[in-house]
Amino acid sequence: MKKRIAIGLVLIVCFYVGTYFVLSRTSSALLKDPRMFYYVPCNEDHIIQSSLLQHTHFALSYVFYPVWYLDHTFFSGPHFITGIPMSGLE
Repeated sequence: MKKRIAIGLVLIVCFYVGTYFVLSRTSSALLKDPRMFYYVPCNEDHIIQSSLLQHTHFALSYVFYPVWYLDHTFFSGPHFITGIPMSGLE
């Protein structure tokens, strides 16, 4: 029973970390800027125009904060965008 719980926890952590890496790296590639990303992988024009995408990005920034902190601190990972610009990211 304990072995099943341990395997379940390992799978959950792997899914959590894997989801973070896919979202952060895909979004960085879409923005063409490896230093920053949105948790919603789309270009900046879509997120500027959609309040649902903005709220999703901010909610996911809280959900993924622990793994982002480790990635950013120890592995020089990208920084998530904290403010949605009114126009493009020039």
